Order: sequence, then structure tokens, then C-alpha cells
Amino acid sequence: LDPRAEVQRAAGRIGHAQIAGAPDRYEPDLAQGHLREGLVLLHASGYDGYLGCEYKPRALPIEGLGWASQPRQEGWLK
Repeated sequence: LDPRAEVQRAAGRIGHAQIAGAPDRYEPDLAQGHLREGLVLLHASGYDGYLGCEYKPRALPIEGLGWASQPRQEGWLK
């Protein structure tokens, strides 16, 4: 399964997107190139919905939200 091809194939029909960090479902790590690339591709495909995040915080939830500032600044995360 090629995630890039799947996002392109489903462009315009994606109704929900959800992420978590791999492999232990902690906060998303945008330093992982594939995660950042996937979010940029999702945005470029026309998806402008919310991004669901279901993960286990490593510490207090407020401390683990720093990852969300970059996508918000770049405009590919609501």
C-alpha cells in the first residue's frame, strides 16, 4: 500500500484524518519525515478538515501539544 497514491486516489472524498506517533502512539513527531510529508500531501490534496489526534501523552497533555505549532503556522492543520 502506497500512502501517497492512496491519498491522491481518495482526494476530495477524505472525510476524516487521524494521527498518532509511531510506534507507541505518543505525541506525533513531525521530525519523522513520512508523517510531515503525509500531512502536507493530505493538505495539498484539498483536505481542509480537522486532524484527529488520539494518542497517549508522555506527560501532561498541555506539555505535549508543542508539535501542533508548526502545522498551524504552515497552514496545513486546523
